[in-house]
Formats: sequence, C-alpha cells, structure tokens
Amino acid sequence: LCLYWPFKAVAEIWKASQPDTANTGENWKTLPTPLIIPIWWILFIGAGILSRIINSYSVPHSLPEIKMYLLELIVIELLLSIATILIIYIVSWLKGYMTQ
Repeated sequence: LCLYWPFKAVAEIWKASQPDTANTGENWKTLPTPLIIPIWWILFIGAGILSRIINSYSVPHSLPEIKMYLLELIVIELLLSIATILIIYIVSWLKGYMTQ
C-alpha cells in the first residue's frame, strides 16, 4: 500500500483540481491520470529500488568497481532529480490552480 497510495492520492488531487470538473460531483473520477504522474512515481520508486540494490553491494575495491559504483550513484541522483522536478511542477500547478 505504501507503494500505491501516494501515487493514487496525487492522481486524485490532480483530477479533482481540474477547472472543468471541480464542481461537477463525481465526474472528476472518470478523468484519465495525466502521464506526468506515473512518470514521476516510476522514477521515484525506481531510484529507491536502485539505491537499495547498490547499498547491498560489498564495498568496491578495484578501480572498475569504483567507477561502476559511481556511475550507478549518478544514475540514481539523476532519477531523483527528475522526479523532484516533476513533483515540484505538479505541486506548483495545483497551487496555482487553488489560488485562482
């Protein structure tokens, strides 16, 4: 449930906040989830999974192992950075709509 409910909550908040459907009862529930939300969630969960995998490795000792370890860390940081940018966009869009 911890993997699903945050995604579901953000998707429902986004759909319920749409200007055309905000005051039409339950119609917002039938709206499709925008692509930005699953992309954000997949990047966030993927970075977490990769981080757990990397942390389970033994300490790298050779230069090729260290290079691979650093490359994996860079990939994780990139995924988290993109996920962070996406959630900032989502929240700012919602905030902008709510203040209008």
